[in-house]
Amino acid sequence: MRLSQAQTAVGRTVKCPNCGATFEITPDALAYVCKYCGWMGSTEDVSAKGWLMAEPVSSAKAQQSIAEFLKKTLKHAYSQTQIIEFKGLAVPIYIAQVHAKTRYNGYRQETRTESYPMTVFDGKGGRRTEMRTKSYPVYFPVEGEFDEILDYPVLGRKHAVFFGLEDLKKKVLSSNEKPLDVKVFLNQKSECLDVEVEEGEVKVMAETMAEDEHRARAEAMTTKLFDCYTDDQLLSTKLIFYPVYTAKYSYRGKSFRIAIDGSSGAIVKAELPLTLSLRIGYAMAGYAGVALATLSGLFLLDTNEPIVGIVATVIGLGLAGWSFFKATAEQRIKRG
Repeated sequence: MRLSQAQTAVGRTVKCPNCGATFEITPDALAYVCKYCGWMGSTEDVSAKGWLMAEPVSSAKAQQSIAEFLKKTLKHAYSQTQIIEFKGLAVPIYIAQVHAKTRYNGYRQETRTESYPMTVFDGKGGRRTEMRTKSYPVYFPVEGEFDEILDYPVLGRKHAVFFGLEDLKKKVLSSNEKPLDVKVFLNQKSECLDVEVEEGEVKVMAETMAEDEHRARAEAMTTKLFDCYTDDQLLSTKLIFYPVYTAKYSYRGKSFRIAIDGSSGAIVKAELPLTLSLRIGYAMAGYAGVALATLSGLFLLDTNEPIVGIVATVIGLGLAGWSFFKATAEQRIKRG
C-alpha cells in the first residue's frame, strides 16, 4: 500500500513505524526499506504499490560460484586467494517500455572503380594499349523509418556506482519477476537500496535512450545524416529489485573485485590478477613481435615490393607493443 512517511524523516534518518528501529536513508531517497523488519516507506512522489523482484540465489551458492570461477580461471594460483569482502544488494531498476517511431534521411557514399584502355607510347615510335583504373564517389539518397517497441533498464538510483553495474542492468530485461517480498532479501542479509528516481525522470531517460539508439542506427546507415525525427511515447514502467552480490578477494597483497548476478549465481564481471605464467606468455608474444618487425625490416631492404615488408613490420610492432603492455598490467577484466 502507499505509505507517506516524509514527516518521520529527519535529515537522513527514518524511524520505522513497524519495529521502531532507526535507520539511515540517502538524501535523495524517495522510497526505502527498513533493514531490520522489511517495512517499506515512501514519500509522496513514489508509490510502493506493484513493486517486483527477481528471486535471489542464496549467498552460499553465490560464494560457491566465486570459488569455482577462481579455481577454473587462476588454476594453481587459486590457493593464494582469499575472500575479504562479500555483500548482497537488492538494486532498484525500472524497466521502461517505449514506443519509438523515427523518420530519417541523408545520403550514402560509395566508391566505384572502373577500367579503361589507354594508349601508351614507348619513345621509339611504338605504342601499346594498357588498361588503367580510376575510382570515383557515387552518392545515393537514403531515407527510412524505425517503428518499434523498446525496453530499457533504468537504474532507480541517482548516484549508485559499483563494479559490474552496466553489465548487470542488461540482465534485468530477461529476469523472472514476482511480487516483491523484502524478507527474502533480508534472509540473505542483502541490503535493499533506496529508490531515488521517480517515474517522471524514468520517462525522460527512457525516451532519450530510444532517440539516441535510433539516431545511432540511422547514422550507421548513412554517410551524412540530414534529418532524424523521433516521436516516442512511454507505454509502461515497472520497478524490479534485482539481486546482486559483490565481492573482493586478495591475491599477493592486492585486492580484486567480482560482480555476481544474484538471480542466477553467474559471474558477470571480474578483475583477475596477471599470474606469472600469463606474464611470461605475453612477454614471449612481445619478443615474437619484435622478431617479426626486425625480419620484415631486413626483407624491406632486399625487395622491390616494399609493401609486404611495411605491413609485416607494422603488425610486428603492434603485436610487440600490445603484448608488453599486457605483460606489465596489474590486472585484466573477464566478463561472464
